[in-house]
Amino acid sequence: MDTPAPDWIPLAAKHTYPGWVQRKAVTLCKRDQKRGGNGNVQQYRLAIHQAVVACHGHDHWTGEWLDWTLIGTYDNREAAAGGGEHLQPPGTGLRDLRLAHQ
Repeated sequence: MDTPAPDWIPLAAKHTYPGWVQRKAVTLCKRDQKRGGNGNVQQYRLAIHQAVVACHGHDHWTGEWLDWTLIGTYDNREAAAGGGEHLQPPGTGLRDLRLAHQ
């Protein structure tokens, strides 16, 4: 199945997009299979691609334009070491999750 980058994705990200969709699909599929899910990577790939196409480049909740040149640039190791400039939106931190469950 082909998942070409939508036309509105910047040229710099078009080359990265198919591999990014594939990596996200594999990661989410593995995660969900550990939780008892039975989907396959191709189903996840299609779902991710359809969601990206449907958003027309904007955040689902805020409507803000997303910076698609950042796809595939997040480094878990760098973020865990504290060396990254990765920000968490308010209300999404571990402390906030604990407060929500109290």
